[in-house]
Amino acid sequence: MKIGFIGAGRVGCSFGKYLKKNKIAVSGYYSRNYENAKFASDYTNSICFGDFCSLAENSDIIFITVKDSAISEIWNRLSFENLKGKYVCHCSGALSSEIFEKASDMGVFVCSVHPMLAVCGKDNAENFAKAFFTVEGNFNACHKIKKILESIGNSVKIIENSQKKSLYHLACVFQSNLINALIYMGCEFLKECGFSEKEAINAASPLIYGNIDNILKKGVQYALTGPVERRDISTIEKHMRILNDNDSLIYRMLSLKLAEIAQIKNSDISYDKLKKFLEGFK
Repeated sequence: MKIGFIGAGRVGCSFGKYLKKNKIAVSGYYSRNYENAKFASDYTNSICFGDFCSLAENSDIIFITVKDSAISEIWNRLSFENLKGKYVCHCSGALSSEIFEKASDMGVFVCSVHPMLAVCGKDNAENFAKAFFTVEGNFNACHKIKKILESIGNSVKIIENSQKKSLYHLACVFQSNLINALIYMGCEFLKECGFSEKEAINAASPLIYGNIDNILKKGVQYALTGPVERRDISTIEKHMRILNDNDSLIYRMLSLKLAEIAQIKNSDISYDKLKKFLEGFK
């Protein structure tokens, strides 16, 4: 089975390289930007295609690895090709396979394939070895992609309900992007204490890594520490008095969620007083 890519950005380039390293045949790349397609094809020792038709003819599986807003347009253009019996996938975390309109009428097997991975550059192939993948869509397509990915060592989960795809992507955002915002805020507070940006990151690193390590080893609730779990209202009030209104709201909302988690961990302790304080703070 040969895999072709429409789109030669970070995901397409890195994922293609990862497949090629694991002896999965990559036919090549097509991109509106010829230089991007040329780079990706050279990087994966594959073909730089000049049009959709050539890529489709030489590929059994086609991955659309473009920005989410362009997937529908690419599919509309691609659907004029003879794709009967072929597999077409996109790599959006937020969009489902339903974007491939009338695929079943055309005899095309379609699915969405998403690595739970932050891809920061075109040379992130090695990180895909650690990625957990989700697939959603047509039964045949899901199981075909699942078989390929599992054969090279990846764990794969099939999302049966396409309506849950947005919820799934929301989970990824909470576990990745939103954490970036919180770490950024923490570093800004350290900079106000006299730390340089580099010092702030270096100082926080053991705390960040240690917390994540505890979560992975023990579970979220059993990794919980800090003033919310201790019901230390005095410390929490001092924190909130320092913050501006927007940051105080973030702190308060997250602390309320932490109180829920703490209640699970410490079922014999009441967090009602703390919750009332957080809900009524002004």
